[in-house]
Amino acid sequence: MMQDFYGGDDEEQDAPSFVNPKHAPTDRATRVRVWIIVALAAVGILVYLGEKYTVFVEPGLNKLLVEQDMRSVRALEDEVRKILDGYGIADGWVKLRIVSLPGVDSVRDEWNVMVPADVPVASITNDLNRLAEQYDGKASSVENAKTGQVSVHIRFREVVRYSLVFTPTAGIKRREGRVVVLVDGLADAPDAEVDAFIDSKDPVGAILIPARDIFPLYERIRVKKKDIVLHLHFFAEKPDDNQLALAETMASQEIVKKVKNVCKGFAASGHYFITSEHAPGENVRVADAEGARQGFARIEASSLSYVDRTSEPSSMSSRMNDLASSAIRYGTAIGVLKLESGTMDFLHQEMIRLRKKGMDFISIKQVLPRKPA
Repeated sequence: MMQDFYGGDDEEQDAPSFVNPKHAPTDRATRVRVWIIVALAAVGILVYLGEKYTVFVEPGLNKLLVEQDMRSVRALEDEVRKILDGYGIADGWVKLRIVSLPGVDSVRDEWNVMVPADVPVASITNDLNRLAEQYDGKASSVENAKTGQVSVHIRFREVVRYSLVFTPTAGIKRREGRVVVLVDGLADAPDAEVDAFIDSKDPVGAILIPARDIFPLYERIRVKKKDIVLHLHFFAEKPDDNQLALAETMASQEIVKKVKNVCKGFAASGHYFITSEHAPGENVRVADAEGARQGFARIEASSLSYVDRTSEPSSMSSRMNDLASSAIRYGTAIGVLKLESGTMDFLHQEMIRLRKKGMDFISIKQVLPRKPA
């Protein structure tokens, strides 16, 4: 039988081999060399691309990011001013200084802000931080314990672009005022809103038109020791459904009796105002005199500022700003809102906002103390 180099015969091996083992290729070594060549080539390509990125791409990308930061800086300016105004900080107390050093991690805009001692700078810092986060930035503060000076820095990508330095300054004072808030229309208001009013901790009083069916509501309000102001209205004709109502056709003795009964039945009130269908006359003076004899303090109806509700929150806030302006101008302002769905939540938020500006929300008793009977 024919045998190959390995001693096999043709029956045991289908394909005889004539390869000399001394010349057999080293496949594994070849593969290793190929992988080394490929790896070196990849490294070379990466180095080349990295150099091109550094030369051509990175500067352009950095420029875009800086431009984005600058757009944020410009957009922030108006928002920062709104925050400062929200705390009653006057424009004249703010001095802006540009400290622009290209290529250096430094302050871009420096705001030197004089503040009265009662301004809550910590609260301003929180507001600035929330604002900065909207623009992908971050605010931090540093306080000088000796001087009371607080520096707030706003950073974008770890670069300080804004710095506000708050300095407590003697001799300046925010424009302040006292505001009394009353709600009316409780008899027709949603039950949930009436509950919200009664449970509220905010200094909001109620206006009630005296009637027998209003006594349960009056008692709930009285127990919570909230302000109650009586609305004594002279109808042209006496209503059939309200035994406590006043009418312009009544004689003086009947008016005195009605007012006396109202004051005794709603004794926890202590305050009232009078309106009439027609021009005030002798009957109104009679009612006013009896109210004074009962120890009630009269509020001039003309001093009440009615804040009409609208569907636009911004319009409502503007009207509350008008009320605050009246308080600043005259010392005290009395605002009246109709109790509707959402009224108490709106008032709560507005009180928080206006307190930041320096407004003080007080009880009607602090404006008009009850007279001794």
